[in-house]
This record gives sequence, structure tokens and C-alpha cells, in this order.
Amino acid sequence: DEGFAFDDIIIAAPPSFDPMPDTLYICGSDSGFIPLPVMADTSVYSISWSSGATGMWDTITTTGSYAVTATDTLGFSTTDYFTVVPFPAAPDLLGPDITICIDDTLVLDAGPYHSYSWSTSDTTQTITVIGGDLGEGSTTITLEVTGLGGCSGTDDIVVTVDSCIVDGIFENKASMAMRLFPNPTSGMLQVNVDGEPTGKDVSMLIFDLQSRAVMTRSFVHHHQETSFTLDLSDVAKGTYIIRLVSDDATSTKKLIIR
Repeated sequence: DEGFAFDDIIIAAPPSFDPMPDTLYICGSDSGFIPLPVMADTSVYSISWSSGATGMWDTITTTGSYAVTATDTLGFSTTDYFTVVPFPAAPDLLGPDITICIDDTLVLDAGPYHSYSWSTSDTTQTITVIGGDLGEGSTTITLEVTGLGGCSGTDDIVVTVDSCIVDGIFENKASMAMRLFPNPTSGMLQVNVDGEPTGKDVSMLIFDLQSRAVMTRSFVHHHQETSFTLDLSDVAKGTYIIRLVSDDATSTKKLIIR
């Protein structure tokens, strides 16, 4: 009889590895200690940096482009690339002041710095601001960031929470919820529609406080969330009402164009 021999074949893919932000900030000519912001199992992966360092950290002394590579025990490797740039003299971290409705949420993203200290006591790159938690009125949120080497910068943003009551009716009580960003806007407006009803024709109407229509649009709300962008750069500055209407739901919000 003819004999056959069998052996195991291992098919492996490169390790999943994307630990570094695209950009890191360093203080002028100061050096910065960069720990790898993931806990890789060094018994499985070997870590090497483009500077020649190995292990879970490196010390960067100049700005420029860098890379860090993870190699597993089978020899498969994946490389992540990042850039180190000078710390800005006056970082614009949070953007312009903004107005939101009391039932809205706002995500503030400071960018990829080394550490963060928010007036909300958070220490993360992003925070979520909830209109209902702030309450009606204006709240100033401040942030201090540090770069590699210890330099720091500060910024603040004033978040104004509006009750968003239009003609005595509170907005967004319908199951079809609408979110606008940014609001106020200087031209381009992102509209997100959430919830039911799906698969329904929806009419959008923007009108001024004298009930004069300035823009109309129709769309089909196919999925649980529908998003589109409106160009309002030709619309005069002022306060408007944007309303979505379907067969069984209505959603209304105040819109400010600056």
C-alpha cells in the first residue's frame, strides 16, 4: 500500500497593531519619553522603534517621522507610523463657542497631546458634554494639555444650553430625533436623523421666524440613522426653525446661522 504523511500547517496573519496617534507634540528641542500606549505581551511580541530602541518605550529627542514595529514569534510583523511636531505656541484645542439644546450631547476632542486636565475633572483626550447635565445658560469649560517634555497650553470653550422651545413646544420629543452640528453654523450644517420611523418619506423644511420658507428637501429615512450635509452659506444670518415631518413623526429644532 502507498503510504501518506501528514503535517500541521499554521496559517497566521500579522499581529493587529495600531497603538500610536498620527501626531504627537514635543516641547521645542526638549526630549520626550514615549511609552507604548498598549500593553503588548512581550512574551509573544517583540517591539522595535525606528530610533533603534526596543521594548515598550522610547525617548524622542527631535521632531520628525517615526515608526514602531511589533513582531510575533512566527516572524510576522506590523508597523505603525507617527509624526512628532513642535508644541504650538497657542493651541486652538476646542474651537469656537457653541450653543446646544438641553437634550443634546456634545463631544469635545482636544487632539493627541501627552496629558489632559479638564475643568470637568476628566483626564482623557475627549469628553462628552450633556446639555441636561449643564442646565440652561452658559458654562465655560477649560482644558490644559501638556506635550512631551512638559510644556503646556490652555484653551476654553463657552457652551450655552438652550431650552430649544419653539412656539411653546419642546423640541425632539418625537421618536424621530434630529441632531445638528455645528449649531450655530456659518454655512455647512450636518444633519443626523435617528430612530423611527425607518423606510418612510421625510420632508425637511427650514423657515425663518416669520414662517417664510428658505429651504426644503425630501429624503427617505432608510436606516436607524440618516445623515446629510446642507450648504447654508447663501442663507442670511439669523435664527431659523428646521422641521422634519413624516407620516407619523415630527422633529423640530432651532437653527442659528452666523
